[in-house]
Amino acid sequence: MAIKTTPIPTNGTKNCLEDWENDLKNASNKLRKVLEEKAGYGAKFSNASLWEGKLKMFWNCIQHTDELNKKIAGHLELFLEQAELVCRNVECSKLAISYLFCGVKDIFECTDRLKEKLADFFMKVDCLNDDSINSKTSFIIECITTIQTKLNEAIYKQQQLIKMVIEILKCANEIQEAICDDKCGVTGKVQYLIEVFPKSGEEPGDSGLKESCSATLEPCPVLPFNCDKVYIYTRDQQELAKGEKEEVRKELEEVCKEFETRASFERSLREAIERSKEVKDCK
Repeated sequence: MAIKTTPIPTNGTKNCLEDWENDLKNASNKLRKVLEEKAGYGAKFSNASLWEGKLKMFWNCIQHTDELNKKIAGHLELFLEQAELVCRNVECSKLAISYLFCGVKDIFECTDRLKEKLADFFMKVDCLNDDSINSKTSFIIECITTIQTKLNEAIYKQQQLIKMVIEILKCANEIQEAICDDKCGVTGKVQYLIEVFPKSGEEPGDSGLKESCSATLEPCPVLPFNCDKVYIYTRDQQELAKGEKEEVRKELEEVCKEFETRASFERSLREAIERSKEVKDCK
């Protein structure tokens, strides 16, 4: 704002000093009004800064929480991928164990048939009632008896092997149930947590919270936060407060400039009046 200054009189006009004093009075009144206006804008800027600072703090906290939610969701997705990999491996392992079980079972059936044939052979030998045929004197009977003994040992080992395979298959089933069950297993529970902590979502078009004084904010956050009304509202209010603070700052700067100009003008008038009075007293 341009302010008209009063030059120092050099023509010795009688009423110049009186005019200056009137100008000084008007300048002081205007300066006082500008000072009051400056104080008002200063208070307004202070309030705007305080409100903008609080909203910025809230917004930073919400953003930090949102980032933590995204990290949790990312870790859960990675954990789910690993759990699903384990499930695929367990399924493949169960299939391999089933093949192993079938192979051992087939061998077991062969040894059972061989044992039956040997038992049938010894029964027929007994039916001959020939004393010359016995395990002590007959080489063939001795060999077959040895085969029968080794066969019984093999059958015992096969039975132990089948028990072990069944235990392994049982453990695999327990692992599959504990990890891969959609409801009670690890994958089901992790999938539930992923639904609780979603990584992304569609932002609502309208926060539904237009007026801060009339809005009722319930502590029921929606995840992800970018879908939550409080998230949207706080973000919009923070941007609004930032803009209002900038607008008040510009207005305050303009008032400060006007204050400096008027203060300089008032100071010049006062100094000119004092010098004029000193010159007058000297005369």
